[in-house]
Amino acid sequence: MNEPDSKDQDIAALLRLAGARDALPEDLKARWEAHVRGELARLRHRRRGRRGRLLALCASIAVLACGVFLLLDPGAPRDLPLADMRLLYGRGEFTVRPPGGAPAAMASGQAVAPGSELRVTPGGFVTLAYARHELRFNGGSHARLGAAAVTLMAGELYARDDPAATLATAPGLTIETPHGSIRDIGTQFIVAVLPQATEATVREGVIRVRSGDREVTVRATGDGARRSRLGPGGDIDVTAAAGRGRDWKWIHEASPPFVIDGRTAHEFLVWAAREDGLALRYTSRDVERLARETLLRGNAHVTDPERAVEPVLAGTDLRATLTRPGELRIARVDG
Repeated sequence: MNEPDSKDQDIAALLRLAGARDALPEDLKARWEAHVRGELARLRHRRRGRRGRLLALCASIAVLACGVFLLLDPGAPRDLPLADMRLLYGRGEFTVRPPGGAPAAMASGQAVAPGSELRVTPGGFVTLAYARHELRFNGGSHARLGAAAVTLMAGELYARDDPAATLATAPGLTIETPHGSIRDIGTQFIVAVLPQATEATVREGVIRVRSGDREVTVRATGDGARRSRLGPGGDIDVTAAAGRGRDWKWIHEASPPFVIDGRTAHEFLVWAAREDGLALRYTSRDVERLARETLLRGNAHVTDPERAVEPVLAGTDLRATLTRPGELRIARVDG
């Protein structure tokens, strides 16, 4: 077996310096692999000598190692898609203070810089686009909107995947609080920071809560929501909770109202079911087709889906029934 020359030793040393790393996200891994393959293909085409090929390969590996470091280093701005973080809706008084800047009011659609600090006065509400998530903040909330996580220092927020988001590859959402952290696994949940504890209530999907050295997976069920309470000393208690009703009312005030004029009954029902944490069920394909073809008219601006479904459908051939916890059943009036 031949002894390795100095260039081979350089490559081995470089790989040792890179060290064992976690796997790259698949999209980024594919881009880096394509980059390296392209470099090697160009080298073969130019038919340069062995020394040139090895030097170029070293450079490609070095670029890959730097990319891995930047992506996996906790201090690096991993969540690059957060360049899309922006204000969707604001009501009442609130301010956003960018890093190194002064607190200021903002208009809907305006971009929010990562690291900004949000304060919402009592009675106010704010909704943000945060990567592929939608975040709503209740009055009295104080949060730092970091690139890797949202730190909720006081108040209450509601989080859900944004169905209109195009950033499907963006990282999951992490909420840091004084009593621990909450990470979503594609879900709808509320986090409330209280003086002695933090409560996280999930009504759709799964969250992972961590307090101290303990981590618990909390999953919503068909019978209702689950509430985890993160107390001092790493305590985590999980109990059953309501997935709609009083504790969820404020989230409707924190988002723009649904304007029914010119929209279909199906669009309205999809919105109402999602806002109220319900699964939408049609009794047949014909009923669903009817809902998709039924246009709604009027200047109504709907905020509370629980109260709006019956009056909005009153002028149509559709009727809605809560058949069991968590399900909105739609049938024909004569069905």
